[in-house]
Amino acid sequence: YFSPIIRPIWNVKVAVSRLSSEHPKKEELISNVGVAEIQHHIMKLNALGQFLSLNLNVGETGRKENSLANELGYEERNFISGLFILLKQSLEVFNLWKLLCIHQFPLITESLPQEKRQQLCSATFKDLIVYGPEMTSLLASSLVRRFIEDNSSTDVINRRLQELCPSIYKNENALHAKAHEIVLRAKSIKNENDRKLSLETALDLCKKIGTRINLPAVCELFTSVHWYEAVVEICLLTAHNYDPQNIALHFHKNREQFCNDKKKKM
Repeated sequence: YFSPIIRPIWNVKVAVSRLSSEHPKKEELISNVGVAEIQHHIMKLNALGQFLSLNLNVGETGRKENSLANELGYEERNFISGLFILLKQSLEVFNLWKLLCIHQFPLITESLPQEKRQQLCSATFKDLIVYGPEMTSLLASSLVRRFIEDNSSTDVINRRLQELCPSIYKNENALHAKAHEIVLRAKSIKNENDRKLSLETALDLCKKIGTRINLPAVCELFTSVHWYEAVVEICLLTAHNYDPQNIALHFHKNREQFCNDKKKKM
């Protein structure tokens, strides 16, 4: 059932490059597949996923197995579980692609580095589903960045991405996007106290990310508003999150002492 659904789009290139209609000398990327076709595959895969969940208890725990599930052997169960994972990955990529198409695909991909744009033009949907977590995460972040640049709230698109693409757009992505939005808005706040409160809210959001934080991006964000205390604070917190027992500092001090003692003996 899965193969007939996915086969028509599996090896299709996801995007093509063309000259912009508004700027003839400028190249833009457009989706190689329309929203209607993507939605068709989403509906088919959702129906298959519901069938697997209802009849084979795939993806669920703690529920009494039915007779059909009991008939499956160990290898069949593993195969069905693997199929369900592939189905979920396919759905997440298709749902992300649908959102990208709805929110002006050429403008979203415009901010991508040239290298990533070239990679996207040569990629197929198979590549994005099986090998593409880095690219899909980058595309999701570019979509949210588009909202920020338009001075729109990221709350709705963050929730939508987390609902439809939870393994692509994780909680740390949403927290960083919201912090980015708040910092950009803080730049236009005239009242110093209100501006400081906004920036502190953004810093608090970044602190919630934990060890999965994109530290260079966060540091660049606070550097853009000349709040260097926040840069130091988030760096120290991240170091503590990675090394709560301060083993690195202990090693550094002892190694330094060891080197000093060695020099004295020489």
